[in-house]
Amino acid sequence: MKKTKKLNMVIAIINIVLIGTLGLFSKSDISVKLRFAGGFSKGTYYQIGKTLDKLPGFEFKVQETKGSQDNINKLMENKTDIALAQMDVFMKMATDYPKLSKKIKVLIPIYAEEVHIIANKNIKKLRKIKNIKVNIGPKGSGIEITTRAILKKLKLLNKKITIDQRSTKDALDALLNKSLDMVFIVAGAPVKLLKSLTQIETSEIHLLPIGKKSRRKLLPNSNAYALGFPYSYKKIRRGTYSWVAKTIRTVSVGSVLLIRSEIDDNTVKQLINNIFSNKVELILSHKKWGELDLAVIKKSLSELPNYFHPQVSKMINSL
Repeated sequence: MKKTKKLNMVIAIINIVLIGTLGLFSKSDISVKLRFAGGFSKGTYYQIGKTLDKLPGFEFKVQETKGSQDNINKLMENKTDIALAQMDVFMKMATDYPKLSKKIKVLIPIYAEEVHIIANKNIKKLRKIKNIKVNIGPKGSGIEITTRAILKKLKLLNKKITIDQRSTKDALDALLNKSLDMVFIVAGAPVKLLKSLTQIETSEIHLLPIGKKSRRKLLPNSNAYALGFPYSYKKIRRGTYSWVAKTIRTVSVGSVLLIRSEIDDNTVKQLINNIFSNKVELILSHKKWGELDLAVIKKSLSELPNYFHPQVSKMINSL
């Protein structure tokens, strides 16, 4: 009995020592702390930020923001350290403000955001629209930048289109009530707002494809990305939404992880390495991580090397 008591005491002491030792290496003590600009609290960007917080060696404070453009502005103003944003928004802002591309760098593209065009069923082809009311997203949003780029490329902005810029939710309600004819949404499928619609609600609307002729105008060759039009062909599969009975051809823009260039190289290397080392865990936390693709990163890096952080090219080939 005495031996058992002594043994139990020894085990207890060892446990106390171990717990104390582990406490010395808790996440708060050994983690690199970074601020992450994450968009709306219920959006994909914000949720991606939450998954990053699970990476060993890092602690992320996820900030609620207004989206891509706001995220980039916060990086410029040193109000955040890392963020997600649409690549086309970043490229446009970098063109408008040349200093931006020196202060902010791309780490990796993570996933694609599909262009959803929801329209009245009497509208059959995007390239033939005219004299209609079109919601292009709130002013200054990523949706607006993408939509304007597409409409301009297809020469549709001079077709007497009435531009609407209310919130996406309000615009969708207006479309269902027939006070709008078309709504653009740029987001990774499935979009919760569209997923919640029933077949009865959507009886008078449909998901409009971007036809072959329009796609060719948008993406005339494989160099379109390098020429400043960072879009790719994409399909929204049948069944993604209960009211979409067939696969829809469209285009997409990449969501990229951005970082302030002042962040030290060791932190950048550790972050990239940890993302790929923990990819399975990240996918389990959010399925959009499943779109992380080395081939896409290498292609983007080869076409737009000046936008990427210099450590990316050094690391990607070794992964």
